[in-house]
Amino acid sequence: MQLSKEETKHPDLLFMRFQVQSLELGTTSGFIIHNPQTFESPIKIDVGKVFVLNSLYSSNFVIYLGGSEEESSGNQVTIFHLQSQQAIDTLTFKKPILNLQQNKELLILVFHEKVKIFRFSDRKLMKKLPIKSKKGICELTRGEKNILAFPETTQKGNVRLFDGKKLENLGIINAHETQISCLAFNSTGTMLATTSQKGTTVKIFDVKSKQMIVKFKRGRNMAIIYSICFSENGQFLALTSNRGSLHVFKIPEKTSSGSITRWFGKPLSVSFSVCKLLKNIPTICSFSEDGSQIYAIDSNGKFSFFSFNSRNGKETALTKTIELFEND
Repeated sequence: MQLSKEETKHPDLLFMRFQVQSLELGTTSGFIIHNPQTFESPIKIDVGKVFVLNSLYSSNFVIYLGGSEEESSGNQVTIFHLQSQQAIDTLTFKKPILNLQQNKELLILVFHEKVKIFRFSDRKLMKKLPIKSKKGICELTRGEKNILAFPETTQKGNVRLFDGKKLENLGIINAHETQISCLAFNSTGTMLATTSQKGTTVKIFDVKSKQMIVKFKRGRNMAIIYSICFSENGQFLALTSNRGSLHVFKIPEKTSSGSITRWFGKPLSVSFSVCKLLKNIPTICSFSEDGSQIYAIDSNGKFSFFSFNSRNGKETALTKTIELFEND
């Protein structure tokens, strides 16, 4: 659920990511954290160019990549304390960092050829994992599970699962035939959604068994998938692509035994709801915490609100838009 500087269109916007109850923006002058429900009293800190940003939910800590006017600051990670508005630690590396993830226990840095796992409390390096990555795709579960998911190569669509707390390999999911384009965990870390470079299907896997739960068909034609995300209750999955559409899929309900109903055979081809977006404008999306809205922000800084009815997908509709950056 993020876009990097190569994908953003607005000259001041370098990075966008949805987190729990927040929208994070990296800009040419610093970072901005919005509450997407109200957009009141945003946190705005000027620290120089911010290429990647990650705020820790219900915490005063923010970690960002960048922090100066130089492009070389893409090698530098800063841990920033919001209440004191001061940097408390800085990590500098010889090679550029593609992505970062964090929770209360771990700090994850993704490089072209390595994933480095640090203990967040003292920034001690715990593990290095081999990887071949162009975009730094990596996801970390929320809560206490501490499970990482990342594609091991830039060719096949395999996803490595790794326990970042126990430092144990959890195996590989053979998700797609082509390169992975997006990954997303649900809020409890029990399900993982994947899409590929082909962009015609989205698959959901059970993290523990690594078995596919369900496969949804987005469309017949190839597409660039910009983002995928679960609703907070794990009942729906939303997806945005360069085809100018926001798809919402309904995930099969659990059986009486507690296991998730699996779909055998052809992909489920019908979206629960579809909303129009601008074609070929990178856009990411997220559900509101209560699931009554879907948020979308495009690479020009246009934020859209969609009403969402979990009983009737046809009632999903655009209700409001906001321009987050002034037009020249």
